Amino acid sequence: MLAIQKAMQKLTPHTKHILEECYVEKKKYQEVAEELNVSVAAIHKNIVKALRILREELGQEGNRNRL
Repeated sequence: MLAIQKAMQKLTPHTKHILEECYVEKKKYQEVAEELNVSVAAIHKNIVKALRILREELGQEGNRNRL
């Protein structure tokens, strides 16, 4: 868990917020998009970016199904 918290520090506040809303709060992309007044595509782009960074930081680049 500590490794995940450390890896999340690499995310921008905006991207971290989106990731937390979608994965921790279990909100749908559409809900988060409406709350932030952005497109669903923008939410998806931030999620992809966040997961890529987390995989890199956690050393799981080769195993894309873990996160």
